[in-house]
Amino acid sequence: MITATSVRAWELDRTPDLVDLVSAARDAGHEVLLIERPMPDAVSVAALGRAFDIVAAFYCASCDCVRDVSTTVYAREPEPHGSELFTLSSQQEHKCPVCGSNVASEAQCAIRPAGEVATWPSELPWRWNRSDTPRKPPRQTAKELLCRLATGTAETYESYRSLYEIWRVHNSSVQELRPLFSIPGIEPDGDLSITEDFRRQVQSSATAILANLQD
Repeated sequence: MITATSVRAWELDRTPDLVDLVSAARDAGHEVLLIERPMPDAVSVAALGRAFDIVAAFYCASCDCVRDVSTTVYAREPEPHGSELFTLSSQQEHKCPVCGSNVASEAQCAIRPAGEVATWPSELPWRWNRSDTPRKPPRQTAKELLCRLATGTAETYESYRSLYEIWRVHNSSVQELRPLFSIPGIEPDGDLSITEDFRRQVQSSATAILANLQD
């Protein structure tokens, strides 16, 4: 669940010339857009800034795992740094999409584009990670999730998604998880059909991985 982003508004005491306004903003380095409607009584629109659809990864303390939350951030510059988008996203109010608990801004650990990379400015990174987020080491979190899967005490879908998020963000630290996301007929990035066969394959793979996952 995403709460609405607060927007500051100022009421002018006159009708501005939008061409002059947009020109001044562009000269100042802002991303601008002007839609002119010359018809009588029509309203022209000027927009400043740029919107970015992102997926932010947060550590939910209640669920004890990483969750993805889709949101939109607005930047004044046409090509902001990844760290700026990270900060803008962390300043929004977020709730865990599963348990509904509030997520603290310092719990945000990564962002990535919601769409294709080509839709973003070329200089922006595919992902921007925050390295100082206070949370459990990825291997410890992965091991706990695998234990619950292997013993049948965890919800298969949510645990599988949580392990995939750990794999995406920290794959160099949890290479042992690779077989879990190479099961024939299962696409971790796509829609998952939660069948008994899916649960059986995930549980079997988790049990095998757990035997080789060292602290």
